[in-house]
Amino acid sequence: MSHAVQHYRKLPAPTTRSIRTERDLPVPMRDGTRLLADRWAPRRGPEGLPTALVRTPYEHRGLHDRTIARPLAERGFQVISVAMRAGAGGAADPLRKEYEDGLDVIAWIIAQPWFGGSLVPAGPNHLGGAQWAVAADAPPQVKAMVPAAASMAADVLPDFSVPASLVGGWYDAFLPGQVRDFAALQAAGRHPRLTIGPWAHDDTARAAVAETLDFALPLALGRIPAERAAVRLYVMGEEAWRDFDSWPPQGYKEKRVLLGADGSLSVKHREGTVGFRYDPDDPTPTLGGHGIDRAGKADNIWLEARPDVLTFTTDVLTRDFEVVGHVNAAIRFRSTRPTANVFVRLCDVDPLGRSWNVCDGLTRVTEATEAQTVPVDLWPTAYRFATGHRIRVQVSSGDVPDRHGRGADLDAADQEVHCGGDHPSTITLPIRPAA
Repeated sequence: MSHAVQHYRKLPAPTTRSIRTERDLPVPMRDGTRLLADRWAPRRGPEGLPTALVRTPYEHRGLHDRTIARPLAERGFQVISVAMRAGAGGAADPLRKEYEDGLDVIAWIIAQPWFGGSLVPAGPNHLGGAQWAVAADAPPQVKAMVPAAASMAADVLPDFSVPASLVGGWYDAFLPGQVRDFAALQAAGRHPRLTIGPWAHDDTARAAVAETLDFALPLALGRIPAERAAVRLYVMGEEAWRDFDSWPPQGYKEKRVLLGADGSLSVKHREGTVGFRYDPDDPTPTLGGHGIDRAGKADNIWLEARPDVLTFTTDVLTRDFEVVGHVNAAIRFRSTRPTANVFVRLCDVDPLGRSWNVCDGLTRVTEATEAQTVPVDLWPTAYRFATGHRIRVQVSSGDVPDRHGRGADLDAADQEVHCGGDHPSTITLPIRPAA
């Protein structure tokens, strides 16, 4: 992944490099706990700048100085970075009392003499979750929010009115929730924005800062952000940014493709049963994919050489195809154990034979000794499969560290995937030929 792609786009030039920092400001909570805050602001310039609020676990407060606080303070914000409860005098649990603490922090900021009347919660990962915690009851001084790599609970929505720009990554653990958030906000007429790049969970900070400056800062100043499409996606395979009006985008039709017993992936029935043995003492490992750690794009060829991984592959493509939207599979499955996992991964096989993971998903199965069709929701994606490449589907029963079974239950199992017939194994792709 190139440096330019990773960073989405360059930030605007700083308006100042001279920043002053006030450390360890006490912020009182309603239960008597005092949190700690740092304030970043230009040494010279206008008073009452918009305030960007970064709420972060205590042990990581300094981590965001260089990546979030300083870039925003150099470009038009004053920034308040507030420690959450871990290590701040309350219970050592950064997830505790997010709602009440968040509103108390906002009330404290609004009461400060340096507050200029507008506030923007900002930041990725847990910092994004802290934004959602208070979104439904945010006071009118909160002018916008840019939650990145985080999703909300479906019940903060009915009263939610803060303009929002969501930032996510194709390999982030929270992506499915984020696109549901966006679709729900769009359906409710809230006019959100959505940006998804080729990032894993910890790679969204730079894009979150860029969106805070492009989208939230104008709103905090009483202006209208520069016009752009509601949805901006990085189309992998094409390696380019593209704009769309909605999620999922219009113009992509669901295409059901069959897994064949001969290892094919096509629209033709190739009936039969293929099997593999899953051994918890040598579990199928995670390689790339989505998650929090060790996520991203990787060559899967050595993983596919394992006997506990089935592969189903198309012929060489004679034209480009785009897959943009939600991908799902239906695997006709049976195991010799009562519980099992069904893991499905979509891959792009290039002319050199390298197999690059695109998206994947896992379903836990109970009563697995009875043949059943197992639905597997894969991560959303935007991917162009190029002429000369092949499309591949993996099926396995492991994705360590998420393996099934505990203790004495860790016996090896023989797994079967049924292809063709009245109950075929399939993958459904939102697809169209590329222009």
